[in-house]
Amino acid sequence: MHVTATITTAEPTPLTPVITEYGSFRTIPDHARRPRRIQPVTTLITPADEDDHLRASAQDTFTDLMHQFGITVSL
Repeated sequence: MHVTATITTAEPTPLTPVITEYGSFRTIPDHARRPRRIQPVTTLITPADEDDHLRASAQDTFTDLMHQFGITVSL
């Protein structure tokens, strides 16, 4: 399957990344970018993929989306 992930908003203003820590504490990183548009991220998976492969694909997709904000993350 070809999977495409993107972030969209109805607002014309730049997107602001918010990081939630410890369940409720929220911060906006000083170094984070505030992009006006997010480029779609794609990945390929098959129904027969092992769980490790699916986790790696999810991590790669999430990482690629967050890098557009200048944020390094891990699941």
